[in-house]
Amino acid sequence: MLDPLSAIGLASAIVQFVDFGAEIIQGAREVYGSMSGATERNRSLEVVVSQMSNLISKLSAQGDSQQSEDEKALGRVADECKILAKQILDLLEKIKAKDPNSTLQAVWAALKNQKYRRERQELEGRLESCRNHLEFQLNYLTSIETKSSLDALLTSAEGLTEKFELFQKHVEQLRCGIRVTSISPEAQEQVRKLLQLSDEVLQSIKQQRVLNSLAYSDMETRFEEVSEEHSKTFEWIFEDTAQGDCLERDVSNQEPFVHWLSAGKGIFHISGKLGSGKSTLMKFLCNHPRTETELRHWAGDRKLIFAKFFFWRGAKTKEQKSPSGLVRSLLYEALRACSELIPVALPDLWAQLDSLAWQVDTKLDLGKLQTRAAIFRLINHRNLYREHCFCFFIDGLDEFEKTPQDGYGDLIQLLKSWSDVAPEAVKLCVSSREDLVFMDSFSQERRFRLQDLTKKDMQRYVWDKLPVAADGKGEELARKITERADGIFLWVALVVKAIRDQVDEGYELSDVEEELGRLPSELHELFEYLLESISSAGRKRAHRTFAMILKLRGYEFDLSLLAYSFLEDYERNPAFAMETLFPFSDMDATTRRSREDFARKRLYRDCRRLLEVDEDNRTITVTHRSILEFLESHAVKDEMKCNLDGPSTEDAISQLFLAEMRSKTEGFKEVFLGQVVCALIDMRNRSNIDQEPFRFLEVLNSTMTRYQWTEVPRSNRQLILSIPWQRTTRQLAFLTATFRALEYPFDKHGQLNDVVTLSTLHVASVCGVYEYVAWKIEHDPTLIKNTFEIGIIVCCATYVDDCLKDLLGKKMKILEFMLTQGLSANAIIHTCATNSNFNGELSFWQHFILRLAKIFDSKLDEVDRLKREFGEMIEKFLEYDADPYLWMSKP
Repeated sequence: MLDPLSAIGLASAIVQFVDFGAEIIQGAREVYGSMSGATERNRSLEVVVSQMSNLISKLSAQGDSQQSEDEKALGRVADECKILAKQILDLLEKIKAKDPNSTLQAVWAALKNQKYRRERQELEGRLESCRNHLEFQLNYLTSIETKSSLDALLTSAEGLTEKFELFQKHVEQLRCGIRVTSISPEAQEQVRKLLQLSDEVLQSIKQQRVLNSLAYSDMETRFEEVSEEHSKTFEWIFEDTAQGDCLERDVSNQEPFVHWLSAGKGIFHISGKLGSGKSTLMKFLCNHPRTETELRHWAGDRKLIFAKFFFWRGAKTKEQKSPSGLVRSLLYEALRACSELIPVALPDLWAQLDSLAWQVDTKLDLGKLQTRAAIFRLINHRNLYREHCFCFFIDGLDEFEKTPQDGYGDLIQLLKSWSDVAPEAVKLCVSSREDLVFMDSFSQERRFRLQDLTKKDMQRYVWDKLPVAADGKGEELARKITERADGIFLWVALVVKAIRDQVDEGYELSDVEEELGRLPSELHELFEYLLESISSAGRKRAHRTFAMILKLRGYEFDLSLLAYSFLEDYERNPAFAMETLFPFSDMDATTRRSREDFARKRLYRDCRRLLEVDEDNRTITVTHRSILEFLESHAVKDEMKCNLDGPSTEDAISQLFLAEMRSKTEGFKEVFLGQVVCALIDMRNRSNIDQEPFRFLEVLNSTMTRYQWTEVPRSNRQLILSIPWQRTTRQLAFLTATFRALEYPFDKHGQLNDVVTLSTLHVASVCGVYEYVAWKIEHDPTLIKNTFEIGIIVCCATYVDDCLKDLLGKKMKILEFMLTQGLSANAIIHTCATNSNFNGELSFWQHFILRLAKIFDSKLDEVDRLKREFGEMIEKFLEYDADPYLWMSKP
């Protein structure tokens, strides 16, 4: 289909042509009155030809079978204009006087003008037809669908300066179109509408840039990961108390909460014990349509702005456990829902965007003080309250990570200040454990204790999840489980799953009841009991599994069930995944599913349900974050360390993932493989596992070669070389090396030509695996002479971010090694630094300096600490005759 940017460009070209074509035909009429046989406007035919040729070049519409009828019609108008343009030029050539200074030639030109009058009239008629068709197509271009498509195209094209500049050019052409007199007033009005549409899109782009500057990685991760397994049991919170409840629920605190949603003010506090289901309830409330319905009663005629934030102490990003992250998230959601408030909240940034114009690659930095000021500006702007109101749901106040500067008291004071400033327009629902600081700070009148209200929910859960409890014999068992839980839903979930496993294995009900009597009531004691109850045969395997899950959290992806299925094979032979004759190659789907089913049963048996399988992704996760806290405690880690002898956890992870990759012929996404390959190489490098001849890395590379992701094709086109380098967030940072452009870098779909490489040599260069890179170059002397390949390695080795800065010394050693192997400091490297506007040749030395400048211009943490290592590398380059006469400027 024809993208809206191209459609607008085509329409602007047609508008210009219709106006210019009318002028030329009018000029043909004037020939008779001109002694020179030419009009005053167009004394030179060459000028006309040049201008008309320029217009013709713009009147190109790409044919596409998937274009809509409107798009095809616009293309037909463009094609007709191209034909008309050539015929107009032919007409001019016919009537033009050969000698402008000859009176005889002027008379002859006038006679020819009469001769071709019919041809001229026909051209005028066809031009009129183009005018009419243009008017109709401008209606299409001002439609809501076109605006939405154009908005999506440009707001998703972050960093693609060329697209924005092209759009700006079209807008300027349309502004000229308003002044065109040769098209009808109706068409001129449509151009005005199209220009208005374009201005709206520009506003949308600015708004999106602000939102992008507020967004951060993992913003939604905690909310998405909260379990919904028993969320439906919370339906009672919205039920009509007059209808009663077959379970005789105590609903004395139900009415205040629903009333608070629809008419209350201030802060409502949901408290509960560890594992009582607070986060599940908060997610249930955020997603339930009744919440919005009740809040709209409170909002009345005002626009309701709803935002949420879930604290998570176990997160790797500081934003998810800090007040600054809270403020950024709420501000992001509020401004996304009501983008017209952006200039109110961030007036200076909004003004800055006007001055930046189309410098879309310029990064917008919003600090903690700016975001906090922005949200206070919204809340304190009393003029907003007539039309807007805010409701914030904030989960897990106890998950906030205290610092010397910010404690629980500071967080509570921040939240109270928001509702105190505008009690009729801002209210909050918060949840926390029952720590004294929270219980004393929030009103008891606007609070319920979750464990006091969920006894019947637990009973229902037991009946749903434990079929044996539904018959007469199991009723007493269900009652005992509920009583022993003391309001802790997680306790119920773990115990029910453990009992269900025992029933499946043939245990008698009496044995199950006896086991229930031995289970501790406190959660941490229950975790310890479950851990100690693992059989001696399965304990080492369980500890190995726990250790792998904890290690992978640092790279933020999970162990797949299929990879886990190879654990016993690894225990028998730690090198099994690297064998030339790998016994599980090209495993069929039936065999793979059978292995996964067996692995699931073994996981639940060995790990006593402290880990569980995410069935959607077929990966292994921790059942609850409190279990994660337990497994990360010093006592449990020390116990695991004592029980884990032999190969390291990093090696176990590596071999299991390698086995998975070698067992499948398809089904891997390149981003997932990128995460895995980068993580494996990085963790092995940090634990110093690999030695010559680097068997694991070589087998890994041959596996990636099988997937055809190790070769970068040589091309004259500009390539964006991507390595999906995994930071400590769920968002991937794509390392890109832009190869010198000899053609326009976009493909026919408007996307950059992108080549992903998962070559272990390239990734090892990113990760600073100096020993492996040096070994590869030493064993293949042709590499150092291959400027294309060396260019890739240089780009990879000079890439630095916060996760890699501790490996900077090893990365600099790679560059030094290349100098010692004969690569000249002044050798041309056919790449340029990421997003660089420089389009010339760069030497090895210049590339290093340019990359260095970009690093110091970035917001890289502790960048000053890296100056010594960079300075030593500069000295090394100069020792190897790098050209010292170098300067650069920043626009």
